[in-house]
Amino acid sequence: MILFCVLFSLIMVVYHQVYWPLFLFVTIVGCIGFTRVLIKQKLQLRLKKSGIEDILQMDGFQFEHYLATLFRDNGYAVKVTSARGDFGADLLLSKDGKKIAVQAKRYIKPVGIKAVQEVIAAATYYKTNESWVVATNSFTKSAKVLAHASEVKLIDKENLISMILKMNPEANEVASNTLKKIKPKDIRCKKCGGVMSVKKGKYGNFYGCSHYPRCTHTQKVGS
Repeated sequence: MILFCVLFSLIMVVYHQVYWPLFLFVTIVGCIGFTRVLIKQKLQLRLKKSGIEDILQMDGFQFEHYLATLFRDNGYAVKVTSARGDFGADLLLSKDGKKIAVQAKRYIKPVGIKAVQEVIAAATYYKTNESWVVATNSFTKSAKVLAHASEVKLIDKENLISMILKMNPEANEVASNTLKKIKPKDIRCKKCGGVMSVKKGKYGNFYGCSHYPRCTHTQKVGS
């Protein structure tokens, strides 16, 4: 792109006899700006196709079911484990004779070492060939160190987007349908003990207390 702009500038200089250093500088700057706009648009299209914006509006329960649908549509046998007594795995995947234990972490903060420890335990209990932690954020340094030593596969937000687009280029529809069909789980209010359910706000989904306005405690989804 930049080479093309330079050649174009030289041609313009020859035919129009303008002050070529200034013209060349302006043209190159313009081409660089245009290239940056194209790259930004490409990144935005990538994010839109992946459905990551909808995924970031999910709670952990919805995220598990979204992943289950995504893997099931790609030929995996999928089992969503019980919320209680899951022994460290949210999903169990099977394909081509391989069994995989998966921890799904819908977090707004980097995922720590505990998730890796849990999925290691799950691999032992369920006798799986592989262990994965799939997250909507990054991982802490300690989580990465333990995962490397234990051969646990870490899939962070960027790798998740790449995986989604590879498995299903139109995965945004899967994410959108999950948000519509799967109801998020209620949680307990840390302030008053009441039930907190997911509400829609100006800046996205959040947990609001059922005792409002007596209790105004709120909590971000994934915190």
